Amino acid sequence: MATFGSFAFAAPWLLLALAILPVLWLLLRAIPPAPRQVPFPAIRLLFGLQSQEETPHRTPWWLLLLRLLIAALVIVGLARPLINPGTELRGSGPLLLVVDNGWAAARDWPARQNAMAALLDQAERLGKPVQLLTTAPDANGAITPRRMMRAVDARGEVRTIVPQPWPRNLAAVLDIVPTIKRNGSVNVVWLSNGLAAPAPAGGSKIDLSVRLGEALRRLGSLRVVTPSQAGLPIIIGNSQSAPDSLVATVRRSTTGGAEIAELVASDEDGRLLGVATGGFAAGEHEAQVRLAMPTEVRNRVVRLGVTGQSTAGAVFLLDERFRRRPVGFVSGDAAETDQPLLGGLYYLNRALAPYAETRTGSIEELLERPLAVLVLADIGKLTDDQRTAIDSWLGKGGVLLRFAGPRLAEGGDSLLPVTLRRGGRIFGGV
Repeated sequence: MATFGSFAFAAPWLLLALAILPVLWLLLRAIPPAPRQVPFPAIRLLFGLQSQEETPHRTPWWLLLLRLLIAALVIVGLARPLINPGTELRGSGPLLLVVDNGWAAARDWPARQNAMAALLDQAERLGKPVQLLTTAPDANGAITPRRMMRAVDARGEVRTIVPQPWPRNLAAVLDIVPTIKRNGSVNVVWLSNGLAAPAPAGGSKIDLSVRLGEALRRLGSLRVVTPSQAGLPIIIGNSQSAPDSLVATVRRSTTGGAEIAELVASDEDGRLLGVATGGFAAGEHEAQVRLAMPTEVRNRVVRLGVTGQSTAGAVFLLDERFRRRPVGFVSGDAAETDQPLLGGLYYLNRALAPYAETRTGSIEELLERPLAVLVLADIGKLTDDQRTAIDSWLGKGGVLLRFAGPRLAEGGDSLLPVTLRRGGRIFGGV
């Protein structure tokens, strides 16, 4: 490949054809011999006639120049010109392409594929073999470097590389690097995900990414390609179930300028249930995003995801810990319901409020909406309508919890596990 500053030719030998342009010039401007003149008497009848079409004596200079220019452009085009061909692969050895394909690389994966394709183009033009090394383990937990191959064969291997839903393992890659066979000065290009890799506890305190860079540099020349801030991932750190909403903590890896993070909640069938937006202030790593929605809708949420992020870290799955089941409270003394320490529901509210949605009201009002548990605090004899409604609700899977008191002792009903003894209690008696 011939290089002229930032301009290069992949097939420079074809430029030798430019030497035939002077010959082409002579051929194009050659004047054919004059025709032999033969007297013809009847030609006198044509004298004085005007010809509608005139043929020039020789080719005009501008047409000649245009034809030569077209021929020159065809020759230059066949020589495969390149602008900024990327002359970084200057080493005498092969190209070692180290690719971070852990979960953090998924956001800008198309850009990484384009970068790998450009590097393979350079290696193909220079006739360098290529070896691929990915940093994320496979499904079996192993990291195995690919064999040395031609650049044209490496294109198929690159298409099979996809980001994995687990992190990279730089410690394992660091052990593999010394075993790589060197044939001259290796051209090492590391497509990094841009994140730091803290050293494991009990070992060296130097960042693993720094140690891997030093090991790769000993093979030859090293170029590290990192994504821009827009290509770095945003993750969901944790989620909490508040009384009126879901609160998610989102994190980013840099403290850049202000940035917006949009959170999407969906159910197990992928249907959209809610959208909320939070913002990173300039210089901050974390932001809180609050999704306010009714309890019935919130209990259907099984997945939170950051819009525009395709990484595993941008997804948070919710289980039963985040469900707030509705619990209905019915008190036998409505006047003491909210009275601290004395009310029949005071301690029940304090015990269940952090984990469930508590509702108070009459039995009829509470059973009009979906309910997980119905708590009767010292409710005496139930009416026939109330007992029928509770029986029907229990048959659909409801749970009834009753707390005994003076009112329940005076009159029981069929919604008790045992028959209560009526009358007062006498210490020492039966």
